[in-house]
Amino acid sequence: MMAQEVTEVINFKQELVVEAGTSTGKTFAYLVSALRADRKVIISTGSKALQDQLYVRDLPTLAKALNYKGKMALLKGHYNYLWLERLKQQSDDARI
Repeated sequence: MMAQEVTEVINFKQELVVEAGTSTGKTFAYLVSALRADRKVIISTGSKALQDQLYVRDLPTLAKALNYKGKMALLKGHYNYLWLERLKQQSDDARI
């Protein structure tokens, strides 16, 4: 049921909020739908641990099972990169 809802949301560019208990298959439901979609899909996670789990373990497993040949990319949030402005701020803070 959830996979069908996610597929519809992707196809019709809508939004969906789903709540379900642990170990109910939520991850596979939205990943399968995303891999089968004929468009770009962005999946945002609440933690780096979940992001790594999806990209390192779950996506390769499902991609192989579905014979998926498309591209996948892991994009880290902007807080994981050093900006020149942040470097300057760190330097200024260190002088105080």
